[in-house]
Amino acid sequence: MADISQIKEYSRQASQRRPDGGPTYRQLPPHRPKPNPRSPDQVKDATIVLGVPKDEFTPKVHEAMTLVFDEMDSLRWELEVCNTQRDRLDLALDQHVTTELANRRALYRHLTRAVEHVKSTGEPSFLLLLKLLGWEALWREAGFETVEDILQKAAIVLEAEVPASTPYGYLDGGSFGIVLNVATPNEVESLGSDLVDRLNMPAITCVWAFTPIEAGTPATAIHAAAEEDARLRS
Repeated sequence: MADISQIKEYSRQASQRRPDGGPTYRQLPPHRPKPNPRSPDQVKDATIVLGVPKDEFTPKVHEAMTLVFDEMDSLRWELEVCNTQRDRLDLALDQHVTTELANRRALYRHLTRAVEHVKSTGEPSFLLLLKLLGWEALWREAGFETVEDILQKAAIVLEAEVPASTPYGYLDGGSFGIVLNVATPNEVESLGSDLVDRLNMPAITCVWAFTPIEAGTPATAIHAAAEEDARLRS
């Protein structure tokens, strides 16, 4: 059985990652508690601000305005809860569960934008693919948790080496994708070689591959072309 002691250490590192990055959907703060009802003085002050004269602020007006403000504050809080939940769902839909990087759905969206950029400017862009080899065999031999540790280690490396402004993520099947806008083949090759050196781990090897992003090409076709290049290089 392969030595996975170093891989287990990656899991410990993964639990401490993203010290400076944006929040994951698990890290988003919960919505604030429901506010307490307004005090009588707060109701009176707000009512006067709305234009009700002081001499017309009777007990019945106070009672009515208290109900109005309570309902208004409750509706505002419920809207805030809905917006918070929406933000959490938006992030969850675009994040891979294990790596917490952008998932295929999100990365395809970035690819589509890159295709439009190439179409409008003609500037060269590429999809750089990093393919982990041997993870399927390790999954069968050591279990899914070990593979999760490897994917998390790869995510740590990418977060450290890839500029934050560059879209990247996990495409499933052991493949990580990086969308390089306005790049040259030499720059792609240099980054790919550097990342492969960092990503080779016990029982796992890594190859890099790339394909140009061309105007009018679907994101699925760009991904497939990069996967074929990785197959030829492995």
